[in-house]
Amino acid sequence: MTYKFNYFEKLVLIPLFPLYKTENANKKIFNDIQSLKQQNKLSKNGSYMGNYIGLSLTDAKAYLESTLDKKKNLEERAKSHILGVTIAVTLVTVLCKLLVDLNLMNYLIGYKLVLFIISLYVIVQMALSGLSSMKIISDITIQYELFPDDTNLPDNELLDLIALDTELNVKYNIIRNNYLSSSYESIKKSLIGLVSLFIIMTFPINAIENDCSLKKNDLIRVQHQQMDLEQEFILFKDEQFTYESITNEKLSQIEQQVNILIQDVTKMESAISDSKESKTN
Repeated sequence: MTYKFNYFEKLVLIPLFPLYKTENANKKIFNDIQSLKQQNKLSKNGSYMGNYIGLSLTDAKAYLESTLDKKKNLEERAKSHILGVTIAVTLVTVLCKLLVDLNLMNYLIGYKLVLFIISLYVIVQMALSGLSSMKIISDITIQYELFPDDTNLPDNELLDLIALDTELNVKYNIIRNNYLSSSYESIKKSLIGLVSLFIIMTFPINAIENDCSLKKNDLIRVQHQQMDLEQEFILFKDEQFTYESITNEKLSQIEQQVNILIQDVTKMESAISDSKESKTN
């Protein structure tokens, strides 16, 4: 029975996470393998070795050997891919440093959230890519081949055994190939995420940052102007206070001089009056 994906799986999980579809496909193949082991014979429909009856033992053994060579090839490719993922860890380290530095940047909270989501997606895809490759090497290690005792079997039984082993190896190789394809797909999506991340950081955020810088500079300029005005006002008040102090001091001096003059005039008038009285007498 074929598994049918729902809308959420079709629109979200499968496009974003290739390993999800791979696991579902491989689950069906694992079920076929278990069914094949239980039946211990091949069916002619839907199998790689369905028409093996007409093959010679030499040709059948060649098919079996080709499946073993295919397994080795897939494992070598998986190892190389794991090495590439290991090198990509350097990028992940830089990305983590970027996430830490986000708290020190004057970016809008919306852009911080977008950068965080994309960065997290890139890290998850790299991890899934490495996991898919590791499954090929560590989890799926089964292979079927002839043992020395099998050569003692009658030709028809030996042919049946070779065909069954070849069919099982083919199915396991399909599983390995699915994981390898999923690994490549995951690393491709992580690279797309990295490119998207740097594009977002380079253009829109720089524009916002520059706009914020301009507004910040304008605010600083206005604050400086306000401080200059306040200093001018303080100087004006000091000058006014000094002027008033000087004016009050001069008025006091003038008043003293006027009082002295009044006293002198009074004395002179008194002296003149006394002089007139003496003359009269």
